[in-house]
Amino acid sequence: MDLIAESVENANARIRFFRIAFGAAQPGQVIAPAEVTGTLHDLTQGGRFKVDWQASGTLQRQHVKLAFLLLQCFESAMPRGGHVTVRLVGEEWAMTGEAETLAINPDLWTMLAVPVAQPNLEASDVHFALVPLAAEMAGRRLIVETSEQIARVRF
Repeated sequence: MDLIAESVENANARIRFFRIAFGAAQPGQVIAPAEVTGTLHDLTQGGRFKVDWQASGTLQRQHVKLAFLLLQCFESAMPRGGHVTVRLVGEEWAMTGEAETLAINPDLWTMLAVPVAQPNLEASDVHFALVPLAAEMAGRRLIVETSEQIARVRF
């Protein structure tokens, strides 16, 4: 029974995450920080992928949508798990992902900052194609830096 309850909680967390990442986000629409942190907590509980969400106050839904899509990019680059810190300082968002070894696909990560470079995508990589669109909708430009153990994205 506990295993079933845990599976249901995980599925609900994924649905809430996907609703934010892939749902509509109108300009001026806000999202409560408690909804964001609760979703991330439930989603990452007991897993190898951890998120330290340090953005508080009034959060623009478009920006959170972009951050959630980027979290999927970080998760894709961390097949053995890792840690992502999300900060909001003033108007600037900074996301830093760290792992023992990152599996960065240069074509996909280049596409984040240079949307014209679009490789053939697998269905599992669709979030990489959606990030530039979400950034444009939010009026943001992405700055991406990657190395063997750290990836950073600012917008």
